[in-house]
Amino acid sequence: MSTNRHNIHICAWAVAAVVALASCDYKDIGPGHETVQRGQPVELRFDFSRVDSVPASYSIMFYPAGDKARSFRRDVTASDQTILLPVGDYAVTAWNNDTPHVLVEEQDNRDRVSATTFGLETRTEISAESVLDSIFGGQKLFDWPDYLTKANVEEFAVDEDTEVPPVLTLTPDSATVTVHYRIGGVKGLGWCYRVKGAQNNVWGRRFLAYEEMGGDAVSVMFESGYDEKEETVFGEYQIFGLADGGQVMQDRDRLVLFFWLQNGNGGYVPIDITRALAPYRNRTVRHIYIDIPDLDVNLIDFLDGDDAFNIDINEWQNVNIDIRI
Repeated sequence: MSTNRHNIHICAWAVAAVVALASCDYKDIGPGHETVQRGQPVELRFDFSRVDSVPASYSIMFYPAGDKARSFRRDVTASDQTILLPVGDYAVTAWNNDTPHVLVEEQDNRDRVSATTFGLETRTEISAESVLDSIFGGQKLFDWPDYLTKANVEEFAVDEDTEVPPVLTLTPDSATVTVHYRIGGVKGLGWCYRVKGAQNNVWGRRFLAYEEMGGDAVSVMFESGYDEKEETVFGEYQIFGLADGGQVMQDRDRLVLFFWLQNGNGGYVPIDITRALAPYRNRTVRHIYIDIPDLDVNLIDFLDGDDAFNIDINEWQNVNIDIRI
C-alpha cells in the first residue's frame, strides 16, 4: 500500500521553551503595536471537548475596548497556564497556529481577521493547464488548509488588585470541515507512484471571529493515498466549507483524480460529486463523506503514448469525463 500524506510540522517543544522563558511578555504583531511586559495574573484554561484533535499551540488576539486601544497577541502552548494581562476590558479571538499551510490575515481588525491558504498558480509543478483551468471554471487554485480551530470570547475583564485571578476559558471549535473520501474500482494502481486530487466549489477564506466565509468559490488540491490490492484511492483533506455563491461558482461539484505513472505518463479522471455533496450543503457540518464503491477505471488506458504527465493538457490522457455518482 502506498500513501502520500501532508506533513504537518509541529514545534510544540520549541514553542513551550519560548513561552517558559518569556511568560511575562506579549508578542508584538507589527509596527505600531506595543509590547506589554507587566500585568495582572490571569488563569488561561482550554476546553477541547468540541474539537477532533488537540492542537499544539495557539495564538490569542486581545482586542481592548475603546477606539484608541491597541490590540496585541499572545502565542502560547495549548495547555492550562497563568498569563499576565494589562488591566482592561477585552474581546478575544484565538486560533491554533501549528498550521504551516494557513495564513491568518488582518489580525488587527476583529471584524476582518480571517484564515486562508497559499495559492498554487505560481508553482512550477502545477500544470495540467493549472488543474483543468481550476476545475472547468477559472476558480483560483489553493493548497488545502491544515486542521484549524477557533475560539472567541466576547467580553473579558481584567481588574486591578483582585485577590483571585480571573479565569479566561477558551473553548475551540472546528474552523475547517474534514472531507473523507474512498473511491473503489480503480484498476492498475500498481503502475502509479503518486496520486493527487482536486475539488472545486469550496470557500477560500474563513473569518475567525464570526461564523462567516468570504471571497469567491475556489478549488483546492491535495495529496491522496491508494491501495493497489484493494483497487482503492482514499484519504481526507480539510476545506473551509462548501461554497454556495460567488462569481465563479460552478453549477456542478467535481472531484478530479490525477495519476502519476511509472513510465512518465499520467492521467486524470473528473468525477461529478454534486449529488454526493447535496446533503451537506447549507448546513453546519464538521465532516463530509464521499464514498464511490466502483469507479470502474483502468489506469492501463493511460499508458499509451510517450508524452510526460506534466506537459500540456492536450497531451494528457483522460477517460469518463464527469463520471456521475
